[in-house]
Amino acid sequence: MDKTGTHLSVFEELFSDQGLLAKSLPIYEQRIDQQKMAEKIWSSFEDEENALFEAGTGIGKSLAYLIPALLWAHQSDETVVISTYTISLQQQLIEKDIPFLLKTLGLELSVVLAKGMGNYVCLKNLEELTSRGHILEEASTYSGLTSWADKTSDGSKSSLPFSVPGEVWSSVKADSETCSYVKCPHYNQCFFFKARAKRQEAHVIVVNHHLLMSHLLAEEGQGGLPPFSRLVVDEAHHLEPVALSSLAQTLDRVDLFKSMARVHSDAHPEVSRFHVLQTQLKEIASSSLKERLSIDLPGQKRTLTTQINEAFDQLDQGLEGSNRFRVTSQILGSKHWQEELIPLFIDLKEKMGRLRTSLESLVVEVNDLRLEEQEKRQIESALFDITSVANYLKKKEETLKAFFSDSEDESVRWIESTRTGCALTVAKLDVDSFLQEKLFIPLKTSVLCSATLTVENNFSHLCKRVGLLPEPSTKEVYPSPFDYKERSRLFGVSDLPPPGSYDFIQEASQQIAEAVKITQGGAFVLFTSYDMLHKCGNRLEELLGVQFPIFKQGDLSRHLLLEEYKEAGNGVLLGADSFWEGVDVVGPALRLVIIVKLPFPVPSDPIIEARGEKLKREGKEPFWEDSVPQAVVKFKQGFGRLMRSKEDMGCVLCLDSRLFTRSYGKQFLKSLPECITDFAPKVKIFEQMKHFYRGFGA
Repeated sequence: MDKTGTHLSVFEELFSDQGLLAKSLPIYEQRIDQQKMAEKIWSSFEDEENALFEAGTGIGKSLAYLIPALLWAHQSDETVVISTYTISLQQQLIEKDIPFLLKTLGLELSVVLAKGMGNYVCLKNLEELTSRGHILEEASTYSGLTSWADKTSDGSKSSLPFSVPGEVWSSVKADSETCSYVKCPHYNQCFFFKARAKRQEAHVIVVNHHLLMSHLLAEEGQGGLPPFSRLVVDEAHHLEPVALSSLAQTLDRVDLFKSMARVHSDAHPEVSRFHVLQTQLKEIASSSLKERLSIDLPGQKRTLTTQINEAFDQLDQGLEGSNRFRVTSQILGSKHWQEELIPLFIDLKEKMGRLRTSLESLVVEVNDLRLEEQEKRQIESALFDITSVANYLKKKEETLKAFFSDSEDESVRWIESTRTGCALTVAKLDVDSFLQEKLFIPLKTSVLCSATLTVENNFSHLCKRVGLLPEPSTKEVYPSPFDYKERSRLFGVSDLPPPGSYDFIQEASQQIAEAVKITQGGAFVLFTSYDMLHKCGNRLEELLGVQFPIFKQGDLSRHLLLEEYKEAGNGVLLGADSFWEGVDVVGPALRLVIIVKLPFPVPSDPIIEARGEKLKREGKEPFWEDSVPQAVVKFKQGFGRLMRSKEDMGCVLCLDSRLFTRSYGKQFLKSLPECITDFAPKVKIFEQMKHFYRGFGA
């Protein structure tokens, strides 16, 4: 395809039943909505406008946005960035869809997958840790990483031919906090900066939402992406939560310890950065400088370590088994916090500031010494690490200041349990203004798409949350072309207790087992909590025995769990959260989806609770403004697991009677593809299910 100009007639040629796509794909059906979506995206590029698209399963939205994006990059020489949420979609675009389209369209374009810094090995870190192999338990792993680094072409974790413990990778990965950039002796060989250089010349860059946010948060000129003005966001319903997560400030014990270990470790003082300076400067350092390096600074670090432990030990006790505990102004003002916790963290902040100031003055003093160039090079790395730790401590001081400030109108703070203890987090409550200012206003065109963006075909909730205001004039909903009326059913059981009842899990497990027996397995059971998942799972193992293998999220990795489920053919997969979306099981291996409970966000979640209070202050009703729209989108995602191809068929069974008995249930039902629905006692529903499956010879 030449560069003489792309017009809408080109899309007709591409998408017709005799066009390029039909000639290139073994099976191709002309999809009018796919063509319309591609044409509208092209028009948005031409008119420098934003656009929103909800494209149901089977529309082929990836090709619909890739074709105009690739053609535009080819014709205009402008960089187009495509952002996704899941790794699986990135892989599909990079490994399958884009190579196919470049060949089909006859285009030569540079396309790269941009990964975050932490995906690449840092040669400097690896060299330093390998040299300390005799004192490290993971010596053989570091040796294996060195051998791999000598041979690999890209140096990214995904290309590792063997598994590496998370702690080991964390110690060798590249990190903006510790990177010395052009000053690093390995800069010219650095895998990350080689990959980053390729981005600068790329026509199309595929990223994930987290990297996109990191780019927006970086100082001017320091972002991970080259300048761009055209953006396509797939899986756009994840944009707002990723932005909120990226803007959050967190402080936890393990992270503090890891950072400070870079300058000094009592367990291995011989690798201390203070020891390096002491050794290299022993001939010219003053007695006071030597004393600071050997006694004062290690002592300050020990004092800070003790204070960290005291503060976080006390904090751990206050969690009382809760995973997330919101800290309000009232809680900050309580006697326990005022007399016990806050003084500990104020003292922690002061000790952090004291060590930071000492590190900063140390760097100034050493830089003032008259050193030969060779001597400077010998201590350059140590000075950089000391400066990095000082900068890190300054950021964490700011986190503590924000956490203990009185204002909470625009932010929310909480304590969260982690595998290694607990963490303090403070986050901006609304990210709409950030996204509007940093993302949408500077761009010429932003295209947001997903299979689930609307509530009752309305984009308003999304636009408010991400700051895409005024709403774009181009807003289209393309329903799935699959025949939901003939090939699917949505059922609700009317004689079940409500989800909050003490006997709901027992009764729900019984109905799940009955439905599974009707379909002879092939079921996804979607939960809103891991606690309910495990309780139901234990009961189902008793009810179903060994006839239907049960696969529970968490027993295996997501990929292995799905593979074993598909291979079984009659399995029952119990999933929560991530299994509501982004999971494709095509064919008869999935013929029943059971939604145990409507996926409303947990009211006590700190973010939901704080956002609700803010909406009330604005005179709005949080349940209708926030909780219902979120639940509708999630419900649509769960419903969407059933039909992944036009040959698929099956039933969706909802065990939450509120879908049919509460007024908000209409919003859920109107947001789904048109299908036959019934809400009746279980005896009638199960008879209808049997009749439906018999109609397909099942």
